[in-house]
Amino acid sequence: MTPLITEQELSAYTGAFAADQTGTRQVYAQAASEIVRDFLRYDPNEKEYVSYFDGSGTKSISLGIKPVSVVASVEVLEGGIWVIKPVAEFYVREHFLYWSTLAFPAGDANIRVTFTAGYAAIDIPGVMKITALRIGGVLASEQDGNIGITSKSFGETGSRVFINSRFDRYLEPLETYRIHGI
Repeated sequence: MTPLITEQELSAYTGAFAADQTGTRQVYAQAASEIVRDFLRYDPNEKEYVSYFDGSGTKSISLGIKPVSVVASVEVLEGGIWVIKPVAEFYVREHFLYWSTLAFPAGDANIRVTFTAGYAAIDIPGVMKITALRIGGVLASEQDGNIGITSKSFGETGSRVFINSRFDRYLEPLETYRIHGI
């Protein structure tokens, strides 16, 4: 998976610029991106897919990724032969592919769709990027054994910051982008 954030973006966000932490920041950026991807239940980076789906006798199937930008081909397994269907007969809403004229025939892995879905790197929604940065920042703050509490002292006064390593509250803003499974 291509990370949603770069190590440079994470460094700028956290204010950590130590050259010896470059590899570690890259791991934090990758891990934060994976946490976002796992929550969404799909990789939000744009790419082309060739995927097989089970037909259920209904007019729609979930492609499992959004946004879908291009449906290049739809094929149906008929009598052991893949039959190409006219793309003009299909349309997309969210992550669902609809067949306007027929229902997808029931069967196991009997629908093959070639499509492009996800966001181009420059179009990744800001809320996804900031969520990955926030999670990456929490991961980075845990380095050097700072798991749970960090402290800062300024003369006679001091402060403690409690680190919450549960990412649920950071992921909540992504709920509208999430695909829910059955």
